[in-house]
This record gives sequence, structure tokens and C-alpha cells, in this order.
Amino acid sequence: MPSPRDPSFEAVPNPYGAPDVQRTPASLPPANLELEKMRRTFLRHETIVKAMGLSHYLIGALMVLILVDFGIGFIRHANVGAWLTPRIVILTLTSCGVLGVNLALGYGLRSLQSWARWAETMMLALGAIGSIVATAWAAMTGDNVGLLVCGLLLVGIRYGLHVLLGTRGAVVFSGGYRELVQRTPGLHSEGGWLAKLWVIVLVSLGVLLVIGYVAFRHEL
Repeated sequence: MPSPRDPSFEAVPNPYGAPDVQRTPASLPPANLELEKMRRTFLRHETIVKAMGLSHYLIGALMVLILVDFGIGFIRHANVGAWLTPRIVILTLTSCGVLGVNLALGYGLRSLQSWARWAETMMLALGAIGSIVATAWAAMTGDNVGLLVCGLLLVGIRYGLHVLLGTRGAVVFSGGYRELVQRTPGLHSEGGWLAKLWVIVLVSLGVLLVIGYVAFRHEL
């Protein structure tokens, strides 16, 4: 019987041992190793982009809540004509539009579609313009809380534009990178601290919006 120091000892398989199913780099073909190495270079950026897409799904969920609430009010109200005011009609149509846009952007960003990159850029640019106007108004009226909120929004918008329009963003939204994602299904998004912070902030804002809607829904 070979001793443990004998090189032939390691070559003798153990018939009672568990099969080796661990996916080690040595078991991968060289081509797959190179593809995974390429994707890992941009994996964290990909995670942030997908977190941005998740934010649109959260906004869509809020719109669904509003539409469900309108539907319940429509069913329960005895005098539908009196309940169906122009304000309710406008809010319903606006909620449907916002829902559709956010679902499309959520899907586009999470699937790394190039059209979603430019659509999100346009949305962020409009948000930056609105935030700048709101910042100027808050400064003129002495609203320190408004200045703080607008400042944080501008910082977030600037970071979002950097993610979308930077060099890594151009690569992540390319057709070649989407093909790379399909060819490396074993790799999953890496949740860096920025991506986790983004999700935490968005979930917190979503909860606050739901609470605010429930509290002031009768004033709409």
C-alpha cells in the first residue's frame, strides 16, 4: 500500500468519498477563464447599473399601490360620478404613465440595454435642471432643509451621470458586454458598499413615500 508521502498515493481515487463538484479555476477551460476575468473587471459597475434599475421598479411598485387605491375607491364609492373628478382622472393617467416609464427603464437598465442608458441620462438631466431651480428657490426663501435635500439630489444625479456616461458605462451597455454576460452565467453581481447604500436609500425613500401617501391621500 502506498504511503501518504508516495506521489502515487494522491492519484488513487477514494471510492467512498464525495464527488468533487467544486468549480475551481483549474477545471475551467482557458477561454472561460479569460471571459470571466474580463467580466470581473466591470462587475461592480454592472451591479450599480442594475441597482439603478431596481430603483425604477420600486417607483413602479409605488405607482401600483396608488392605482390599486384608486381602484378600491372607484369600486366602493356609491356615486361614481361625484368621485371621478378631473383631479382623480389626471392622477390616474399620470400614475399609469409613470408606471409604464419606470417598468421600461427598470427592465432596460437591469438588462443593460443601450437605449435605457440614454433614456436614464435624459431623466437625470431633467432632474438636475429641476433640482437647480429648486435649489435657487430654497436659497431665496431661506429654506435650509430644502437646500440640503436639493444638494443631496444633485450629488446623487452627478454620480448617476458618471455611472452612465463614463468609460465603464460605455462598456457595460455595449452589445459585446451583454454577450459576455450571457457567456458567463456563473458570475453574479457584486454588491459593493455604494450599491448597497443606493438600495438602502431607495427602500427608505419608498417607505417614506408610502407613509406620506397613506397619510395625505384624502387631500389629493
